[in-house]
Amino acid sequence: MSDSDLVIPPLPQVVMEIMKYDTESPDSSAAEVEKLIAPDRGICSEILRVANSAYYGRSGRIKLMRDAITLLGLKALKNLIIFISTRQIATDLKSPVFKKYLTEYPVLSALIAEEVAKRFKHPELADEAFLSGLLYNIGMSILALNKGDHYAFLIEQAEQNGFDLRELEQSSYGTTHAEAGREAAKKWNLPESLLHSMELTITNLNGSDDLGKITVLSAALGQAGAGIPLDAKSRAAVQAAYQTSGDQADPFEKIISEPQLKRYKSHPYFQLAAG
Repeated sequence: MSDSDLVIPPLPQVVMEIMKYDTESPDSSAAEVEKLIAPDRGICSEILRVANSAYYGRSGRIKLMRDAITLLGLKALKNLIIFISTRQIATDLKSPVFKKYLTEYPVLSALIAEEVAKRFKHPELADEAFLSGLLYNIGMSILALNKGDHYAFLIEQAEQNGFDLRELEQSSYGTTHAEAGREAAKKWNLPESLLHSMELTITNLNGSDDLGKITVLSAALGQAGAGIPLDAKSRAAVQAAYQTSGDQADPFEKIISEPQLKRYKSHPYFQLAAG
């Protein structure tokens, strides 16, 4: 199988529209965004559910979409809509291994990426880092959609035996989830910065910019936080990459300690994923 043989589902029209929407424009407004997303009742329902979660302290009091948009903010809303739509790719894949790898792991990586961006003194990258962390391994969802139970078996073999998942993918399918992710990103017209991040690994950050480093570091920490084994070489690379922020602490203790993981998992986005 080559990348060209993969079925890559289109994103909903609402998502394509919201991705093009410039939240930085002085003309951007909750009313405009409301018009864009109103046709998709499923997405609207999920947005209201998040806005009314205990996390935001508004339980049951947000009735209007405009109020939900104002509460969440335009940038966060944009990320939420993309999260909802990409999560739906794996909705019909019921294997427990898929739930962990395709829904919980990506959103955990995304939430960690926001935190790591701040630790690297780049709070302005937090929203973009969230999206980049979320989509870094989106190719796994593409392979799962195309290969189903066999891909679940491959993941289990990698996890249980310490095999390199990308090597198993390459030998089985002639492609990897990183390559599949880049193909999806191109089809969906995602920002070039996200494609760049997908080319990097925690043990090979050559040519990485700040966003790329934050993304890959967060994905590795998200992997460990999700209970997916991380080999010794990768753990050492995580520590080395994190310490370039100027903080010499152990990132496994500082970023994904038990209290921190509890905080991430209380976030409504993770609750949606764990659903």
